[in-house]
Amino acid sequence: MTWPKKSSMPNNYASWSVSIQDFWNITDEREKLCFLVRFAILAPSTHNSQPWKFHIDNNTITIEPDLSRALRVSDPHNRHLLISLGCALENILIAADYYGYKTTVDGLKVTFSKSNPSSDKNHLIFSIPQRRSNRNAYKTRMPDGAFQQVLSKLNSDNVHLSLVSDSEKKSAIIDILSKSRFLAFSNPAFRNELADYKRTNLTHSPTGMPGFTMGFSTLASFFTSAVIRLVNIMKFIGKNEDRLFDATPLFCIVSSKDNDQSAWVSIGRAVQRILLEAQRHGIASAVSAVPPVPQALQNILGIQTRPQLFIRLGYTDIIPRHSPRLSTKNVMI
Repeated sequence: MTWPKKSSMPNNYASWSVSIQDFWNITDEREKLCFLVRFAILAPSTHNSQPWKFHIDNNTITIEPDLSRALRVSDPHNRHLLISLGCALENILIAADYYGYKTTVDGLKVTFSKSNPSSDKNHLIFSIPQRRSNRNAYKTRMPDGAFQQVLSKLNSDNVHLSLVSDSEKKSAIIDILSKSRFLAFSNPAFRNELADYKRTNLTHSPTGMPGFTMGFSTLASFFTSAVIRLVNIMKFIGKNEDRLFDATPLFCIVSSKDNDQSAWVSIGRAVQRILLEAQRHGIASAVSAVPPVPQALQNILGIQTRPQLFIRLGYTDIIPRHSPRLSTKNVMI
């Protein structure tokens, strides 16, 4: 579902209406860099917490964590926070490439210099405002070989992608993820933190997850937060979650050789590339966490790298709405 007109789009969804061509009407160099931030804020983040701030100084953009939106229970070491910042960084770099900037990256600081704009009408920038998490059921059709080949090129010295379509391996992975979800939801502190980011379908909040992101009706969305706080909902929806995973034709587990802050940013960059490439190829995607102790997953995959995130990939005719977003003025410092 998309909003019919920009004028009727609620303010907390307006950031998705960025017009790619508007950049060419900007003459001030600082404002051009501010425009790149409009793509950064469309990156995914855990619980849609959007834990980022952006500082522009001359020809640089620095991404800084907003620790007021850190997840103290589910992400005590800020691993997912830094992965989210890596996703935002990748969006900036993609937009910069399209608009004719060379970039130098130092951690979460990007320095820009002039180059030639791209004339590619299928540039990855066009996928940024179209990308969305799609947690619906997927068809059994396998993503084509061309897409899988694109993903294989994202492997690097520190980032490794494991693509899994074998039914036996998938079943074993689903079992591990299912047990991990159940254990997480058994923790009242985890449930309270998650409930703090659950929103009704009519929310005006620029952060958090409306009920429709999980397929809940507007009426049900008014009760979701309270129910999550009270009970381990995996007792009731766990089997349905397993069925969604089981019907997914392709799993992608993204892992890293190192398990430090730099690696987490690199994982975020790679994950964002995967999600945008999926969007460009007409493939739906949904990201999930992996177990905090990954050894069983490593054994199934036959890898020594550390699994960081799990991505479902497949086809569906259902196009969900976007989640809310902060505006650029809310994240600039």
